[in-house]
Amino acid sequence: MRGKAALISCAVLLLVLPMFAPPSGEAAPRSRVAYWLMADVIRGAADPVGTVGVQTNVFKPGEEVVFRARVLDITNGQDPGRAGQGLNVLKDMGLTVTSYLEDGRSLPMVYGRHPAQASGREQVSWFWTASWKIPTSQPPGRIKWWVIASDKSGGSTRFDPIGAGTNLPPIALIIEKR
Repeated sequence: MRGKAALISCAVLLLVLPMFAPPSGEAAPRSRVAYWLMADVIRGAADPVGTVGVQTNVFKPGEEVVFRARVLDITNGQDPGRAGQGLNVLKDMGLTVTSYLEDGRSLPMVYGRHPAQASGREQVSWFWTASWKIPTSQPPGRIKWWVIASDKSGGSTRFDPIGAGTNLPPIALIIEKR
């Protein structure tokens, strides 16, 4: 009876263990997820068709798209730049944040306060931002975008708008006729 139980246990282990083994072959290099990354797009001040600073994904040629991102350390939920007081920390970390468009454009983002010129007691937020002025020659259509944050230690995180990687249409930039 004991021998039969041991044989069944070994058979179960032989069937179950491969499920926990890494895949065979050469594994792709993996980066360490180190950040929470949230991003959106807003209307910039260059030739706006609507209100500046409003979150939208519909633009016309000639308008400015502003990519905004907030990066938080995954271990403590804090902004590594500490609202402008940790700029040297960001530099030491080698933290870079970049927006990408599906046509191959990359837009390096800069960490700074917004609005840049706060008046009186106006509240200021700190974001990573980049802007893209849509060429007047840009044909109407949808353009996929995403943002990647990475540091010199190999930590990395990618943000894709809602719908990316699913059967839903991703929230892309929609370029309409002028």
